[in-house]
Amino acid sequence: MPPLAGLRPLRKTEAVAGTTRLHAVIGGFHLPPPLSEDYVRRTVAEPKAMNPDYVIPAHCSGERFYDIARVEMPDRIERSAVGSRFSFGTA
Repeated sequence: MPPLAGLRPLRKTEAVAGTTRLHAVIGGFHLPPPLSEDYVRRTVAEPKAMNPDYVIPAHCSGERFYDIARVEMPDRIERSAVGSRFSFGTA
């Protein structure tokens, strides 16, 4: 099974920013078929464990990622599409 390579940038972002708290994860996890259900679930588990306020996967994450993430973290997952815009206020 291939490593969860798409998650390395998340870990690097934490290191560069000097924080372990991410507000939002926006982008693709590159999960083309025929990756297994287990692999997709493990991929969803990583950002879930990082506990960002929002996870906004791009189309290349696939419908399985979105469907699983919607169950695993329903209050944090957002659908995106071409032309989507997201605004985040300051605390």
